Amino acid sequence: MKYAELEKFILEDMQMYRNYQPVILCALLQSPNYTASKEVIVEQLKEANNFEIKDYAAILWEVALEVIGKPGRDFVKRNSQTGNYSLNIAEITEAQKSKLISICKEKINEANSKKKESNAPYYLLFRYKSENNPYEDDPSGKTYHFPNRNPNARKVIPGAKAIWFDRKDGNFYFLGYGTVSELKPRTEKDSDAVFDDFKFFEKQLDSLELNEKFLKKATSRIQEKIMSRSGYHNQHSILEIGKEIFDAIVQIDGDVTNVIVNEDRFQESHKIFEKEMLLKSNGIQFTDFNHPVLLKDEINYKREIIVKTQHLRSFDNLHQWIKTEGILLGKIREICSQSIAKNLLMGTNYGLPVSSAASLHLVPKHLISEFEQILFEFFTFANSSSEEFGKQFDILIAFLNNNNLKTDWRFLSYLSFIANPDKYFPIQPTAFENLLQYYGNQYKLRANFSWKVYSIILDLAKILKTKLVKYGKLDSIQIQSYMWVVSKLIENIPLTIQESEGLTQLTNEIPLEFLEYADILLKKNQMIFYGPPGTGKTFVASKFANWFVSPNKTKTNYEELQSLSDDQFNDYVINELQRFAEQQNYEFIKDQGTINQFILRSSHNEIRLVFTFSKSGKQDPESVYLGISDKMMDFLSQIPIENRFIVIINNDVKNFVVLPYVVEQKYARFVTGEESGKWDPTGKTQHAFRLTIGTNTAKMPTRENTHSDKFLDCIEYLGSFDVLGIGNYQEAPEFVRRVTFHPSYSYEEFVEGIKPRTRGQYIEYNLEDGVFKRACNDARSDPDNRYVLIIDEINRGNISKIFGELITLIEQDKRQSYSLILTYSKKSFSVPPNLFIVGTMNTADRSLTLLDVALRRRFAFCELLPNSQLLDKTIEGIHIGTMLNNINKMLREEGLREKQIGHSYFMKNSHCIDKIEDLQFVFANEIIPLFQEYFYEDYETISRLLGSEFVNSKEMKVNKDWKTDTNLFIEALKRFQ
Repeated sequence: MKYAELEKFILEDMQMYRNYQPVILCALLQSPNYTASKEVIVEQLKEANNFEIKDYAAILWEVALEVIGKPGRDFVKRNSQTGNYSLNIAEITEAQKSKLISICKEKINEANSKKKESNAPYYLLFRYKSENNPYEDDPSGKTYHFPNRNPNARKVIPGAKAIWFDRKDGNFYFLGYGTVSELKPRTEKDSDAVFDDFKFFEKQLDSLELNEKFLKKATSRIQEKIMSRSGYHNQHSILEIGKEIFDAIVQIDGDVTNVIVNEDRFQESHKIFEKEMLLKSNGIQFTDFNHPVLLKDEINYKREIIVKTQHLRSFDNLHQWIKTEGILLGKIREICSQSIAKNLLMGTNYGLPVSSAASLHLVPKHLISEFEQILFEFFTFANSSSEEFGKQFDILIAFLNNNNLKTDWRFLSYLSFIANPDKYFPIQPTAFENLLQYYGNQYKLRANFSWKVYSIILDLAKILKTKLVKYGKLDSIQIQSYMWVVSKLIENIPLTIQESEGLTQLTNEIPLEFLEYADILLKKNQMIFYGPPGTGKTFVASKFANWFVSPNKTKTNYEELQSLSDDQFNDYVINELQRFAEQQNYEFIKDQGTINQFILRSSHNEIRLVFTFSKSGKQDPESVYLGISDKMMDFLSQIPIENRFIVIINNDVKNFVVLPYVVEQKYARFVTGEESGKWDPTGKTQHAFRLTIGTNTAKMPTRENTHSDKFLDCIEYLGSFDVLGIGNYQEAPEFVRRVTFHPSYSYEEFVEGIKPRTRGQYIEYNLEDGVFKRACNDARSDPDNRYVLIIDEINRGNISKIFGELITLIEQDKRQSYSLILTYSKKSFSVPPNLFIVGTMNTADRSLTLLDVALRRRFAFCELLPNSQLLDKTIEGIHIGTMLNNINKMLREEGLREKQIGHSYFMKNSHCIDKIEDLQFVFANEIIPLFQEYFYEDYETISRLLGSEFVNSKEMKVNKDWKTDTNLFIEALKRFQ
């Protein structure tokens, strides 16, 4: 190639996709002998584009290289032996080389400028002005009139994005948003910003109506972010807010992280889902996501689609197809055909305008190349972070919108699913919007689809995954199938806007951070919330723990019991007995060689039970006929009669009776020898008797008169183990327990120890289990549910002394599979994997660095800092959140980050205090004493930080006037505003 050909190509023919081609040429021109390795060129691309993903940079480099190394225009060639790339050009002079480098750099700058313009350089707020203002705005949103002297007027340029707002009663309200298309000067002093795409916000529950428009109210979080922006002034009509705040305001109904799932609604719909599976399968209970109905109707065909489209996820294939125009588009058309996509895309005639994949067929020929480049990046970015993929998602939407092509939800989510089926899934707009509202959200997913809207559905899926965790780790297909089925089932459950609002108000919104905490806890099995005093560590730990165990199945209801087989119900009763016994510190022992004889044993007592199982299908469902064999009699006779019990299970009604053997011997009417020669009518050896067990009744015929209808009421023995006398039987286990460590807390209290107990005139020393061992026993006997032990003030205890040898057992890889012999009982002990430990610690009491090394290694740590967003309240002109921020800023500057003041000091009943008297009380009894503790005897520092109104540094005492004089107190607090 000659110099002139390359110069012409760069100036006239080079079709740049961003700056990749000029960067490659420039790198080669500046290299010795115009030759460079692949690594050198990739580094130049990364530097010119701020790439963070190495593989992505390499991919784009290869795409650009295909253009400038194309046969007939092969400016770049590759040496097959060295792997290096060289500029294929005849000898050129230094002057010519310098000129080519200069032209390439101009092209790079040109591409970067276009990129900068397309990314909108400024994000602004425009104050919507009243009709009495000389700069009155166009109510249609077309033009915004502003003075040129405004400090931010220079930022109002074409491409800038702006939200119109107003302030009422101290709150921000937003009218709508758009992009400045041009500026039109009116005079030397003022101008108009013109909008071609202005969109008004739709009416919401808390909208402010103004001139027949509905202004969306800002959340306290957004409002605080606006007011904390550098250069903020409440008198300025134009404010720069940055992309993050702009996106949060424009986002549908506020922050995506506010997605919630009302627990009652979830439980209700899940029961309906289980019934649907049971009904459609003719009696097969839903126990996991391999249920035949779910596999057949929902899951299998989607997995088939993944197999059929795997060629679209090959980088090698993508690189090959992008070389020739039309191939990639053809491949994607193929995977959108109904023979592959089935009902995941709209319509059978997928090439028609009404179809969700219509854009694949209607794109003009001159746009195919650009369309394919965007699709190429869409697929290559699908394995990157959600943030990076989200950008490509919106780029694809922008291309379709700008070229009047259809941007249907189904098509875009289906492409996402094909690009990365591990993370994304197809959606159906109306059905999933209904599901969001049913669970208690206010989202109205409108026609303007975007990554943020799609993310709302993805966030909902994350929450549902945690609630369905007992079924295992669900993939995107399984969770989408569940959401799809439930969304159809709830159509028969009407939910009005008022009901939805009530759900939102009655439900404590679960922070999305809980999903992050759950992920940490599931991976580590134990974690610690740490932070300064008053940051709500105990509150968060408790709320999180209760949410974390919320998917647990706490009680089998009557309808669920009816669906169990005989064997399943028999196992259910036996498992309940085991759980109850171990909860009361009894060993649960199955007698060897039998299926129906069990022993409950503690250090001071032994109980024996025999089970009898009545099969279902009897002519009289409630009537039970049972026999007690000589083998059972021998088993029972080894202990005192008061500790012998017979458990009778009636599978027809799915209920049971725990009958004391002494009651049976005293009252039962035994079968006579005439009825059956093998039974003893006296009941002393093997014998039989009858009783009835219903849903809510139990009675036994007595021996007083064999021909009478006299019965003994046995309802007190029905469906409960309380008659065993070892504790109170509760069907709902104690899933969350709490203990507080202190310097004298011991291993004996936590694990096991010998405790004295007075009995009459004597003192007995019995071995008793501690809270940790009891929690382990409960969790081990109930492996399908989660158990949490909260340890408050974990850093105040002597960890080595309290945990002892068990500090090793709590590691996740040693759970269940590793055991040790306990110090006192000398019995083997292990920690079950479904017991989770959540600790709290106050960093003001003790630094993390002082913690036991073994504890630090085995626990994950999550910091909780003061949250001023919860204190969005103004009292007598003092904004509580701002005051707290400024106090903590001073403490941080003093090097006391770990001793900041927590928000909970200013909260009452989960709400920010709102009375000046309460604020005075907090300062007098909480804040000042804390500062006295932090700066012991250093009243000069306290006075410097809080002000001389609060303390007298010379006399080293706290002033009293501000405690009673409200005006003086308010004046003292103004320094923190």
